[in-house]
Amino acid sequence: MGDRLLPLSSYRRELPVKVIGVTGSNGKTTTTEMLNSVLRTKFRVYKTEGNLNSQVGVPLTILGIKKDAEIAIIEMGMSERGQIEQLSRITNPDIAVITMIGVSHLPSLGSREAIAAAKLEIVTGFKSGGCFVFNGDEPLLTKELFKIKNNSPLSGEF
Repeated sequence: MGDRLLPLSSYRRELPVKVIGVTGSNGKTTTTEMLNSVLRTKFRVYKTEGNLNSQVGVPLTILGIKKDAEIAIIEMGMSERGQIEQLSRITNPDIAVITMIGVSHLPSLGSREAIAAAKLEIVTGFKSGGCFVFNGDEPLLTKELFKIKNNSPLSGEF
């Protein structure tokens, strides 16, 4: 999809909504539903419906955000490397969440280390000054984050 989605990225940035991006090998929908249950008590929330967390579903979700929404919770799924990066650049999350690193993508990515690196692509579109939530007990995430932080112009911002 590449450059064809850049206009959607601009459209997203015009929306006066805070975006929470959720990815992970498992638990995306459960996390989205829990966040929605808590946040809707004080805010107007729009969230990913069904399994619209793909390269096609996320753009549809962005286009469906209601004008009065204050928060959008957007799930980001993947089947190969680079997809979370693209979805993160489109959604420009204020808050990024990685639920866990599992084994569901082993056939396409080859290792849990590669899965962690792919899920961490969520920080590429992450809004400066935002909040990054992840399982600090997962050594693959902390190891990969350390590499990103030390080799990136984003150093110190997440």
